[in-house]
Amino acid sequence: MKILYYSPKCNTNCTEEEFFEKMEYASTLGGDLIVFPEDAQTPYDELLHGADVLNNEEYNYLLESLYGFCFEMGHGAVFSSTDDFGMHYSIFVNPFAEDGETYNKLYIKHCCENGSVFELEDYDKCIGEIFQPIIYRGSKLGIAMGEDIYMPKIFEKYRLSGVNLVVCPMGADLSEEYRQCCEDISAANNQILICAGYDGDVFGVTPSSGIMDAGNTERDIYECSVTKSDLAKKCSILKYDLSEKYLPQKWAGKLN
Repeated sequence: MKILYYSPKCNTNCTEEEFFEKMEYASTLGGDLIVFPEDAQTPYDELLHGADVLNNEEYNYLLESLYGFCFEMGHGAVFSSTDDFGMHYSIFVNPFAEDGETYNKLYIKHCCENGSVFELEDYDKCIGEIFQPIIYRGSKLGIAMGEDIYMPKIFEKYRLSGVNLVVCPMGADLSEEYRQCCEDISAANNQILICAGYDGDVFGVTPSSGIMDAGNTERDIYECSVTKSDLAKKCSILKYDLSEKYLPQKWAGKLN
């Protein structure tokens, strides 16, 4: 599967015309999925930012616009933003879904000082749905955002659901600690991760090879190709569980 990742650095001075010129180019790359991190500027920002994604009517309205984009691209996409409560979220959309595949999936960030999905009153009842895999082109995908990488339980839940590829469409500070967390989680759960940093760097992490830089094209599109051979089982002891550092105590133990 080839993942196209729009550079998080594309957050200013990009006109709508320039954006769609880049997307026309991206559509020639043979990608399977394009990912837009929260910091990247797109013509859909006005719709996405501040949307009440937990309101079915508003959520379905969003989907109609995002499906239209996918029809132009010829494949699925992941868009990211913040909702009207300040929660960071991503939406996977695939209007081409066949029987058994996923048409759309909402993910709300866990590891956040405020606006966490843990604030939902019925979170405990939603856990099973939250970590259900996205079925897409023969793979089982998951989504995590930013500092979620510091919560190994998220990736364990995904592993138990059969997820083998996790896309992280929100930037983070790419410290050595962060990269080590990515490698540990990938190895321990036999999962491929596609991540990005605030500085715009995009990289993949596989259990078989560790961190690999994504190829950068000349139009702000990163390419990251992964295959089933990248999922060589490799057990690892998790060195980092930093959820307490990034998550208020009131939500501790929510994923146990």
